[in-house]
Amino acid sequence: GDAKKFSRQRIAPMLSHCKRLRDKVSEVKSRDSGNTVLQKMFPGGSLTLVGANSSSGLSSTPIRYLIGDEVDRWSVSAGTEGDPWRLAEARTTTFHNSKLIRVSSPAQKDSSAIERAYLEGTQEKWCHRCPGCGEWNEINMQTVKYTYDSHVKGKITTYKVTSVNWACPECGLIFPEETMRGQPAKWIAENPEAGTRGIRSFWIKGFESPWR
Repeated sequence: GDAKKFSRQRIAPMLSHCKRLRDKVSEVKSRDSGNTVLQKMFPGGSLTLVGANSSSGLSSTPIRYLIGDEVDRWSVSAGTEGDPWRLAEARTTTFHNSKLIRVSSPAQKDSSAIERAYLEGTQEKWCHRCPGCGEWNEINMQTVKYTYDSHVKGKITTYKVTSVNWACPECGLIFPEETMRGQPAKWIAENPEAGTRGIRSFWIKGFESPWR
């Protein structure tokens, strides 16, 4: 059900609005087995959408590019077949140049699948350069400083944030959000050795979202 919803809400509009893609993928037709809601055929390949709880869907086709979305919300087992990711991963072994991607907002700490995957990789974080001392650090709750006004009415207290700034952990200088958004930023790995094994991992916070 989630795979069908993703196809209709994300894939279908993308194909419809992009002419280059629209010319390669035919419209969904009941008599055209090459293009259904869950499978899109195109010259040179295909896109298959599968729910993580479907053992048959995860083990039925060779895969070169495997993308697992929101893996922390997957079923623990695909039916009685075990770990859904391992089932799908096994389908990539026929390709010497396969690429596997796992994406998720982390759920429960210490039992999170995406956390384990992150720790196996390069552990890269998106870091900004301090306008004062030039050192590179990530923006997190420990370095965000804010002020607020509080208003008590009966048993209810409401808060209104009046300012939000970032404090550099190296030099202690404080800068507003507008200044930090204009600073250079880059990925910095805490475990770069994992890159030699071909495993890169990235952690980016909501602070970096252009829509928030």
